[in-house]
Amino acid sequence: MSILKDPAFALGKDKPRTLPEDFERFFVDLPDVIRQRRPRRPFRTGIEALDLRTGGGLSAGESAIFGSGPGGLKTTVLVNGAEAMAGPETALCFIAWDESWSRVAAKTAARFGEPYGQLDRDHPEVIDSLIERLAIRDAFLRFVDPASSLPVEHILDGFARVAPPGRQLVYFVDLLQLMEPLGWDPRDPETAELRKIVEALLLGVRKQDAILYAASETTKQAMTLEQVQANPLGVFAGSRKIASRFDLPIAMAKLPGTPTTAKVFIRKSRLGPDGDFLLRLEPEYWRVYSLAESGPGENGNGGNENFEKLKGLAKHVLFAVEKHPDSTHNRLRNILKSENVRFTGTDFAPAVELLRSKELVGENPGPRRSLILRLADGVVAEKAAEDL
Repeated sequence: MSILKDPAFALGKDKPRTLPEDFERFFVDLPDVIRQRRPRRPFRTGIEALDLRTGGGLSAGESAIFGSGPGGLKTTVLVNGAEAMAGPETALCFIAWDESWSRVAAKTAARFGEPYGQLDRDHPEVIDSLIERLAIRDAFLRFVDPASSLPVEHILDGFARVAPPGRQLVYFVDLLQLMEPLGWDPRDPETAELRKIVEALLLGVRKQDAILYAASETTKQAMTLEQVQANPLGVFAGSRKIASRFDLPIAMAKLPGTPTTAKVFIRKSRLGPDGDFLLRLEPEYWRVYSLAESGPGENGNGGNENFEKLKGLAKHVLFAVEKHPDSTHNRLRNILKSENVRFTGTDFAPAVELLRSKELVGENPGPRRSLILRLADGVVAEKAAEDL
């Protein structure tokens, strides 16, 4: 049994003060640790530029934190992520305790194609249409009632019980600072309280192999684009140490004079390359979409340059899929290497995601949880590469 799943190490329990008699089980052989590791199966975030920089999205056990000032699109990013992930393979839990949960629910429903202005009790036909859309997707999406005041641990445990068995659990938390862990003490300073919240969430996510999207308040010194650009990780309330606990820390800032556009800064990501891009909001259906790659990441390379390299690799993948249909990702990687195509280990998944986002390739389940790549119906590699 994994230590993280051992009831003796349940969330909120005190650590033992003496060495347990069976302490040997805490020292695990390397192959046994590897056996607990699942193949990475990312779910799309709903934002193309973000999917490209994370190898296709977030996978089981991974976490992202979004920080911005008021109106910085962080809630809207969560809403878009929920719509992108909704389907027969997932169970989504939305904790919308910042702004009105009914307003956030309406934004989420708008992402499924319903007009935001008619999502209320006076338009039952729109609600019926939403029910049909969710049923077609076989989506399981629940909002946590703010009146429940449930602590973090009880939310995670409760949702795991109500979710359909076998689905990937995904949590959307808006906002971190409004959550409470079981060990909450009103005398705790804010930084200590936030640390307990983050620890409870991340430990719970790891125990469940869940995915976590969390929105965070920002410091008062990080409200302008210039301030965020100068120190992206410094915008998070509770210090950059809190942000660094997440696999994907993302800072956002509104562009001056453009309330529907924000600049996104990715720094210290464990899921792919750093970099910046722009997000724009389409208010009618609360859709956000990336405009362009912009500016250098911490690796010193320009975003546009990286994107062109990615497109170049995607073209090679297209031709390889055409020549070798129904190949696994690993086989295609080996084929490209045998053809002297140069790419790093983290480049292949974003290239595939670029092709998927443009509906040029599709994926089918293969043996041993692998994925089989194929060209989409009617796609010719040479013509698709020219248009890419």
